[in-house]
Amino acid sequence: MSLSIFLSLIALAAQLPPSEKLSAEDNKVFTQELDHVRDLLGSANDKGSVEFQIARTYAAGGQYREAMDWLRKIVDSDLGFDPSRDKLFANLGSAKEFQSLVEKVRAQTPRVSNSRVIGIVPESDLFPENLAYDPATKTFLFGSTFKDELFAAAGRERASRL
Repeated sequence: MSLSIFLSLIALAAQLPPSEKLSAEDNKVFTQELDHVRDLLGSANDKGSVEFQIARTYAAGGQYREAMDWLRKIVDSDLGFDPSRDKLFANLGSAKEFQSLVEKVRAQTPRVSNSRVIGIVPESDLFPENLAYDPATKTFLFGSTFKDELFAAAGRERASRL
């Protein structure tokens, strides 16, 4: 493969994917959802969250240019929303424009703490809902109302059920 073809392929890979063509039914559902989210914008206390949801809606509908336009607006407002781990934006991940926005967000929201592991949760579907610390035993306690369980972890040990 010649160098010019290789460079052309790299340039193409870095561009936004083309927007998806929606069927008539999908377009109807997409438009209804978009209208619903836009309606929320007028009365929302946190307009940034609604704007981010609008960007997510466009991405879910495969309308990538519009999703990027909304993401750019949000990032330029310095609101701290990082789209890089949101699965709805996965198709944009390799685009230079998206990567640039992610870099800008991360520069706007620098790391403010250096946390460390206090325990390892044994189940991936356990969502700790509360946390307490027992200074006598130097143990962290956390619970899940959803699973109706309590766990304890001291240091870096694996959390155990109580």
